[in-house]
Amino acid sequence: MRGLLTIGIMVGFVAWVHTYDGLGKGNDNWLLACFAVGYLLPTFIAFGRRHPGLLMVFAMNLFLGWTFFGWVSALIQACVPIYKSIPISVVNHGNNNTGGFAG
Repeated sequence: MRGLLTIGIMVGFVAWVHTYDGLGKGNDNWLLACFAVGYLLPTFIAFGRRHPGLLMVFAMNLFLGWTFFGWVSALIQACVPIYKSIPISVVNHGNNNTGGFAG
């Protein structure tokens, strides 16, 4: 469901940019829309994956994305695996004769 929302936001953004008449006539708006979606691709990927560092990816994409290194860094950060920690509880019943050491 979240992936469909991401695609919907991207299509809506492209449609909104296409209706903007600030660059001139013709296919300029489609070029701008494709550039904007490509530029913000790491942010869209992070949003679609429910990345816990979405704001960090967005800030890196927005402020450093104009450099190739910044854009690739944001893309890598958006695509890294997300590991969720599982709490582990250790129960010591006190009836082992190891003196507190396993072995």
